[in-house]
Amino acid sequence: EAELTKKSDTSDAQLKTAFKGFQDTLTTKSTQDIQDQIAAESKKLAAAINQNGQAVIKKIDTRLAGLAGEVESLVAQKIALATPNDDTEDKDKNEEPNPQDQPAATNNENVQPRTEEEAGN
Repeated sequence: EAELTKKSDTSDAQLKTAFKGFQDTLTTKSTQDIQDQIAAESKKLAAAINQNGQAVIKKIDTRLAGLAGEVESLVAQKIALATPNDDTEDKDKNEEPNPQDQPAATNNENVQPRTEEEAGN
């Protein structure tokens, strides 16, 4: 990022130099010389603006990449917090126990077998 700041500062200096060139040209030259000088200074100015813009874009891209990484990390943390690490969630659902967890059926003397009428309905 220090390198990008240095490039941005260099571009700013180039912009100031180009502007100074415009001012100097307007005070000392003939019309044709002024037009030629303006064209040359315009090219320098355009290059400086482009270079400065590129430095700013790189700064923004670097910061966006950093923010994207931070967001990704936060999302991963949130997912980790939301994901249970054991089976306590199943116990909280009030589901019926698995058949193998139930006691085996026993013969109860009080239970009467169904009659044929009940079985037919």
